[in-house]
Amino acid sequence: MSDSKKNPKIPPPDDFAETTPNIPRDENPAWDNDDPSETPADDWGKTVINYNVEEEHEETGGFEEQLHPSAGGAKQPDWGMTQANVDINDDFGEEDAGAVGGVTTPYFKLPEADREKYQVVPPTAAEKAEKEESKKKKGIPAWFWATAGIMTFLAFAFIVFLAILFFFLPERGYELRLRNVPPGSKINVDGVRWGVEDEDKGKVQVLTNLSEGEHEFEIVNPNYECSNNPFKFTGDNGGTYSETLTCKTKGPSLDCANTRNVAERAKCAEMALDALGNPPDIDALLRALNMLIINFASGSANVPSDKRAILRKASEKINQLPTTAKIEVGGHTDDRGSDANNQKLSERRAEAVANVLLGFGVRRDALTTKGYGESQPKADNKTEQGRFDNRRIQYTAVSR
Repeated sequence: MSDSKKNPKIPPPDDFAETTPNIPRDENPAWDNDDPSETPADDWGKTVINYNVEEEHEETGGFEEQLHPSAGGAKQPDWGMTQANVDINDDFGEEDAGAVGGVTTPYFKLPEADREKYQVVPPTAAEKAEKEESKKKKGIPAWFWATAGIMTFLAFAFIVFLAILFFFLPERGYELRLRNVPPGSKINVDGVRWGVEDEDKGKVQVLTNLSEGEHEFEIVNPNYECSNNPFKFTGDNGGTYSETLTCKTKGPSLDCANTRNVAERAKCAEMALDALGNPPDIDALLRALNMLIINFASGSANVPSDKRAILRKASEKINQLPTTAKIEVGGHTDDRGSDANNQKLSERRAEAVANVLLGFGVRRDALTTKGYGESQPKADNKTEQGRFDNRRIQYTAVSR
């Protein structure tokens, strides 16, 4: 606390019993005088400060001496006491102590060379640009190159490892190529269904990854039987072998080229479809389709239900053709009836067969229909067999 002896005396309290309120100042112009010694006393009593500031200052050593510790001849201040109105500029130089970035700077001046060590100075625009340019010149960081080098080394080591496996280690397993396998056959190896690869449009079946030693092979086909089936074969690692099978159709042999029997023609057509590869040869597919006889009743365009199963199989082969291929479904009649009626009937028959194929999923753009009436007979209409042959559906290629 401040020493009460060094502070001005506190004026005595007013005698409020003698205070008269609301006295207009303009009635007593002497109140406007700033010199309290010339201000007359009033009815308030001791309203005017009743002590002499200058006398008080003389007793205490002077106001300047008391409040300015750095003035000449001043006594050494007691810093444990409060000193009012200390002028920092008098003691620490005339330069104004500023602040940088909202932080108060020390009240002593540092040499310019040492300022950056102790003072946070925002970088100038030129310094920022120089710093950014320095970052760009550094380029790709070193850790990236180190990581890339490690990954490259690991990749190279992996490639070398694969090369050693491929070129220096002995081959495991062997390959067996079977010829004359009936179309639609399944092949079992030691009683297990084995995946095969087709070659030469399905005429060769290739079995790979067969382990060294003896295995039993079985050809499974409901329409064919093969001699010496199942058979055993022994192979060595890395070997490639070939076997030719001798197979024939089950039951009586079929003369597919000449038979007119509806059931036999359907069987021949089914076997021909089974023999097609993927994608099928379009000419072989047309021969198989034309082998099938759809025996329409006289004057009818209804497809018999017993022909739908083979038409379903035919639809699968048509969908395996290239998208550029298109097949025409042509309808034909015998010569009974008028030409106009036969023309309409042939068109209805062609559309009926095409609708069955479309119902089994054939693309619409893969088919087109046309009716020929009785204009293109295949056999003599004078016989019943000839007229039967002329009531037919014939398939031709419009585009391949």
